[in-house]
Amino acid sequence: MLTAGNLPAPASGLRLLSFFADTWNGTPLPMSLQPFGMTGCSLSVRPDNIAGFTASGSTVPWTIAVPSLASLNGLALN
Repeated sequence: MLTAGNLPAPASGLRLLSFFADTWNGTPLPMSLQPFGMTGCSLSVRPDNIAGFTASGSTVPWTIAVPSLASLNGLALN
């Protein structure tokens, strides 16, 4: 389980899980999110998995199932 902390309460946002942090759809990362109305923000990882969250307190847990596969040994998540 992963836990995000130090959030302003109440908080909502997106969690991104990524296997790569170099390009997304041919665009080098980090990529400015200003064209999407997010001035001062940038996308630093390729969003392979996106999940929304809301938190009433200052932490939010994120449970993800990881299959027991030898091919996943040593794989890094960004």
